[in-house]
Amino acid sequence: MKKLLILAGASTHVKVVEQAKQLGIYTIVTDYLDVLDSPGKQVADEYWDIDINDVKALVEACRKHHVDGVLNYCIDPAQLPYQNLCEKLALPCYGTREQFSIMTDKVKFREFASHHGLKIIPSYTLEEAMQQKDIFPVLVKPAESRGSRGQRVCYRAEELPEAVALASAESQNGKYLIEKYMDDGQDMSLAYLVIKGVPYLMKCGDRYVGLPEDGMDRQQAVTVLPSHLLGNYRKTGEPLVKKFIQALGIQWGPVFLQAFWCKGELYVYDPGLRFPGSDFDLAMIKETGFNPLKAMIDFALTGEMTGSYGNPEMASCYKDKMCLILSVISRPGVIAKIAGLKKLRQDERILSIDERCKCGDVIPKSGDIQQRIFELLVYLPQAELREFCDELYRVLQVLDGNDENMIIDRIGREIMLLEGVATDV
Repeated sequence: MKKLLILAGASTHVKVVEQAKQLGIYTIVTDYLDVLDSPGKQVADEYWDIDINDVKALVEACRKHHVDGVLNYCIDPAQLPYQNLCEKLALPCYGTREQFSIMTDKVKFREFASHHGLKIIPSYTLEEAMQQKDIFPVLVKPAESRGSRGQRVCYRAEELPEAVALASAESQNGKYLIEKYMDDGQDMSLAYLVIKGVPYLMKCGDRYVGLPEDGMDRQQAVTVLPSHLLGNYRKTGEPLVKKFIQALGIQWGPVFLQAFWCKGELYVYDPGLRFPGSDFDLAMIKETGFNPLKAMIDFALTGEMTGSYGNPEMASCYKDKMCLILSVISRPGVIAKIAGLKKLRQDERILSIDERCKCGDVIPKSGDIQQRIFELLVYLPQAELREFCDELYRVLQVLDGNDENMIIDRIGREIMLLEGVATDV
């Protein structure tokens, strides 16, 4: 039996373990967390309490236990350790050290993308931003980080020093970026799977964030697949993205990009050699039969994606339905009671519920992923959007000690927009 090491055991990794087991593979999950706090460990055949950044210890353990392949599925911090580990063990890896360096460092990424024909968001030095009042609002963010941590929108020059200090502290390399805040463009999430050097579109979605008054204007409230701009993107944006991927030299594996569509042009801003962390692939499998996760597992063990898991050319086609990646956002406080989950699990339109909180958890006023307490993968006809969302926020209750609901319902505005927009396919 082949042995597969999976880096990290968050709830999204449960499906990785399950898919590998379906293929008859022995699964090992590793991270620094206690097994009670690591859902992936709970379902794996074996688990290790080794931090994913401790490459030396992982190399020794892999050799001792005769591991046949390593997989990083979707998390940012595992990208560089994954490449380093595979290199030391001479195991299949879908990227080189240089490719991962470009796709994890936002400064290097901007330079490479711009050089190879992709538009990037205008950026400024601190001195330029302090002197040019007409560029505001701007977004200050870490050059190397994850989960939208350390990001802040600034509307005046006086706000910049504090935002720069925050971004620098959250950046793994201490660097930061100041970019034009693209509030006049459509935020988009893109994912490709490269097979024998050919990029296949897995995901093209419209991403909507929370509201500034809640401090959640850099956090996803809902992503809708397919994008209502899919047709336009296919015609003018995708050729440039494919050219960029081919210039990067990727032959196998996932490529993740976030971008803005503004005035008929694509502006990229956030990269990764990984899949997005959502369960969007469950809707893809249900609709098209293509299974990118099994293809990735296949590569980890063989160096190729030889298994027959459906047609990748059809992966992003959803026909008459839509897929929602919906984040339930909480205001700060202490969770005393959670109600309604049992009923939601019985709803056939909900393909997965990622529970990121439990009773007793303290939700901080962080403005980042820590306030996203549930993530739902919903697959339904567009005509049912409003009815579904009304029911969701009526059924699901997260209460504090005063029996007050902590959930912030902030997707109503986006649903109203979507009801009047025909998907451009």
